[in-house]
Amino acid sequence: MTLTIDANTNDVIDLPECVRLLSGIKGISRRERMDDAARYLRMLSNNKSFLIELVNRQICEAQPLDAYQQSSNFSQQIVDLGGGPGFRLRANMWPRCVADAPADWERSLFAYQMPHDHNADFLTVGYWGPGYETDIYEYDPERTVGFEGEQVDIRFLERTRLTNGKVMFYRANRDIHTQLPPDDFSISINLLVADPEAVQSTKQYWFDVERGVISSSVERLDYSPFVFLCRLASMVGDGATINVLEKLAQGHSDARIRAEAFTALATLDPGSSLRHWRDASEDVDPYVQRVAR
Repeated sequence: MTLTIDANTNDVIDLPECVRLLSGIKGISRRERMDDAARYLRMLSNNKSFLIELVNRQICEAQPLDAYQQSSNFSQQIVDLGGGPGFRLRANMWPRCVADAPADWERSLFAYQMPHDHNADFLTVGYWGPGYETDIYEYDPERTVGFEGEQVDIRFLERTRLTNGKVMFYRANRDIHTQLPPDDFSISINLLVADPEAVQSTKQYWFDVERGVISSSVERLDYSPFVFLCRLASMVGDGATINVLEKLAQGHSDARIRAEAFTALATLDPGSSLRHWRDASEDVDPYVQRVAR
C-alpha cells in the first residue's frame, strides 16, 4: 500500500544539492532505495526559499510568449525542477476552490475528486500550505487489462492529508488516489523514479471507485505555463516578486501576460491593489482594461 515514510530531519539543502545527492543513489528506481531518496526530498522541502527564487528568475528572464511556452519548465500546475539518471523533480500547485465543490475546469486541471493511478513510482512531500486530503485505494494490475468500463477489484485503504514535511510513496499502476481541494493554497514536491521509456509505454487510468470500473485512460493536457507562473507568484511571492511582476505588467508584449501579471500583483500586494488596477485600466490593450474592471 501507499507508505508514509518517516523522514524527519531539520536539515536544509538547495535544489542543486538535492539533485546531486539523488544522482548519487545507485539504482534509485529500486523501491528499497526510497528511504534515502525520501530523506533528501524532505531536506529540500525544508528550504522555503528555493522555489520562489526560481519563480523570480523565470519572470526576470521572460521571453516572447511563443518562445517561452516552448522552453519553459512551467505548465499550468507543474514546475519541472530538473533531475538526473532515472528521476525527475517537480513542484505541483494545489489551489483551494472558492465554491463548495470544484468546478469542471478545476477537476480537469488538478484532478480534484477524480480517482487515478500513476505510471511511475513517486515520492511526494508537503511543501507549502495545509496540504490536500487524499483518498487512497489499491488494485491489482496483474489482473487488469486496461479497457474502458473494465470491472476492477478496488480496495479502499485510507484517507490522509499531505501536511508540511510529510513524505509518502506511491506505487506505479497499483495505488489509486483522488485529491480533495485543500483548505488553502498548497504545494507538493514530487520525485518521480522510473525509466522514461517505460513511463511512455505504460498507461495510467481514471477510475470510478464507486462502480469499481476503469473510466478511461489519462490523456495529457497542455496549458499556458505563463498563467501558472503568475498565479504561483501571487501565492508564494516576496518583495522581489512584486518588482519583477511590475516590470512584466508594464513591459511584456502580450496583453494576456500583462493581465495575468496585474492580477497577480493585486493579490500579492493588496495594499497597492488600487494602483495596480488603475495601471491595468490605463493599458493600451482592451483585454487588459477589461480585466481591471
